Amino acid sequence: MAKVLIKYNNGNPIALCNRCFCIMCYVSCSDIEGGKDCVVIERNGLDKDYITTPIGKTPPPYCDECNYVLFNISLNE
Repeated sequence: MAKVLIKYNNGNPIALCNRCFCIMCYVSCSDIEGGKDCVVIERNGLDKDYITTPIGKTPPPYCDECNYVLFNISLNE
């Protein structure tokens, strides 16, 4: 499984989707480089949230749409 991609946006740490690079959520981390102890503090999205992860939990490496495409669609059917 891929690691959570954590970057800074105007000084605030954010979690990016590893596939489409959308800003999924704002996070709180003590160690930005490791990304292991990060928790969601605010979800982000235009019409709807990009992730369904509850606030206070670890952000996923992929947004919900990319997660569906990567792990639920089979080309051999």
